[in-house]
Amino acid sequence: MNRQKKIAFASRGGGHGSSPSKSPRGKGGLSRTRIALLMLLTAAVLVNLSLMLGGKGEVESSPPPAVQADPLAVEAARVPKSMAQSKALLAKTLGKLDDVEREGKNLRGQLIKEAYQKLPNREAPPPPPPPPPPPTPLPPKGPAPSLPTKQATAGAASRRGMIRMPLLNGAEEQCKGDKLDCRPLITGCGRSGTHFVADEIMTNGIPVKHERIGEAGSVSWIYGAPHVPSLRKLETWFASEEDTVLRESSDFKHFPVVHFVRHPLKAITSLVTCFCGCGSMSCGAWADEPSWEWAGKHIDFSQKHCKNYRREGLCIGYGADTRKGRLVRAIEYWVGWNEMVEKTSHYRVQMEEYDLKELIEEMKWDKFLDGKEVQQQPFKRKSKTKTKDRQEVTWEEMKSLDASLEAKVWELAQRYGYTRDVPTN
Repeated sequence: MNRQKKIAFASRGGGHGSSPSKSPRGKGGLSRTRIALLMLLTAAVLVNLSLMLGGKGEVESSPPPAVQADPLAVEAARVPKSMAQSKALLAKTLGKLDDVEREGKNLRGQLIKEAYQKLPNREAPPPPPPPPPPPTPLPPKGPAPSLPTKQATAGAASRRGMIRMPLLNGAEEQCKGDKLDCRPLITGCGRSGTHFVADEIMTNGIPVKHERIGEAGSVSWIYGAPHVPSLRKLETWFASEEDTVLRESSDFKHFPVVHFVRHPLKAITSLVTCFCGCGSMSCGAWADEPSWEWAGKHIDFSQKHCKNYRREGLCIGYGADTRKGRLVRAIEYWVGWNEMVEKTSHYRVQMEEYDLKELIEEMKWDKFLDGKEVQQQPFKRKSKTKTKDRQEVTWEEMKSLDASLEAKVWELAQRYGYTRDVPTN
């Protein structure tokens, strides 16, 4: 048994008197063969990287065909012959990487620049706002400026909305406090839409009355004329005994007075048809004659074209040519009544353009609304006249009948802001 162990030991190079063979390992514990293989693989990797980056010219030429047959021989032929060559190859490879990165940055910058140039031109930023003007010095204390004169406000009628007229007789001061019972009055020429406005106001819960005096005021063409004791009976016929007594009182005053106007051709056409609330002889003939009588007590009719029918010097209009007689009288009434109302009015409003909310605010009727929104309908005539019974008056017809009367109508129409064009209502 011992002999066999000795033979085996001798076969491995051991035994007495013999020294063990030196190990072919290096100081790091790796054999020289393994180190060579690692270097070979590293060089191969570097060579492949160089080839991918276009550095085929930095390595030696390919081996002859006999060597290419063996893959290991091919790789060995590609390996640089010295470490210095490997380092040089690695440095060049890294340099090319830097060049590629630099070119990428340059390309990115160029693409951004081209994209920016394709954008639409941007507007220059607005200039800074100018500095605020210096404060205006306060005017010296003194009496309040007076309201514009009638001549100054005459041309302002083309504006929409309520036009404030000169206050007369200090009525505004008189109505401050409890000295007088002042109630608003909306008036104007008959057949100018006062009936429509009255309905609109009352629909919003404001206690006014048409042709009467209500808690909040009146809407009446009748009250556009001043109270005359001698005409008490006729005035009471239109209103009531109670209202007439109130108008006779020295403690009562219509304030403010709002003058409603309508385009002359529309108003005059309606007057020729019937001077009544319904706008048709079929339903309002009973009111036509008293209306003309009341008007004739306050303005002078020329009595033109009245040949057969007269009553106390008043032309009722049922003459030989009824339309001509009624047209002349309607023109004279429209001009004379509006000029009379102008003298006592504080506001003027176009019927076609009035704003009910603005009217309520000016008349201080907000307290009757109870927080509700103002409801207003577009203006339309309430006449029940059939189309065949209503013949529209034209400027040409008035001029052919009486050029001087037509000129008066046109002058007043311009002052009220109207043109020769005819509105729909």
